[in-house]
Amino acid sequence: MSRFSYLLATVLAGAAMLPAAATVYQWRDAEGRVHYTDQPPQGETVRQRKIRSNVVETASQPASASAGSASDKARVTLWIAPGCGQPCEEALALLDRRKVPYDVKNFAASEKLTIEFFNVTGSMQTRPPVLQIGSTVVQPWDSTTWAAALGTAGYRQ
Repeated sequence: MSRFSYLLATVLAGAAMLPAAATVYQWRDAEGRVHYTDQPPQGETVRQRKIRSNVVETASQPASASAGSASDKARVTLWIAPGCGQPCEEALALLDRRKVPYDVKNFAASEKLTIEFFNVTGSMQTRPPVLQIGSTVVQPWDSTTWAAALGTAGYRQ
């Protein structure tokens, strides 16, 4: 089995265990690790997170279609993966704070998204989060660089 096949099989096996619910609970354990579950754990402080629809299912309606003045701007996609933790949280917060319409794609959710992620980034070694603005790919996570890229694309603060 090739290295890519092994990686793909591992990612797909992990994706099968992902919850299908639209609400996910985020919490940190005593060692500071971030966990995501479909049920809130007993005795833990949790944040309730809403998972947006998968772009594959809504490709006929790009995220920018409902944004009014943003309709002429490049489509924004945030690539994430399970276990991304704080960098993904900070990336989501940046996009939300700037009121950027965006789609979230979890490349571990399907073989099709894994291949798309590889085609976008050119590598399976790329660590999420990855910001895609139209055909421009911004990586690694850095709030200043990402804010500048969003500004250049017309998403002012």
